[in-house]
Amino acid sequence: MQVHLTGKGVLISLLVLLMVLAVLGVVWLINPAWSIALGLVLLVLVKGLFALLKPSE
Repeated sequence: MQVHLTGKGVLISLLVLLMVLAVLGVVWLINPAWSIALGLVLLVLVKGLFALLKPSE
């Protein structure tokens, strides 16, 4: 599987990252523990996604 990275793809990725950080910031104002937990869950999900897309060795 090949993944082509374009300027539009980078821009969309940065916008998604900005939205996720904004949501975590709002959740932080409500309850910091929830924000930390959501951040860790998102981190694990992204690592799993990269593991799935990584070429086999």
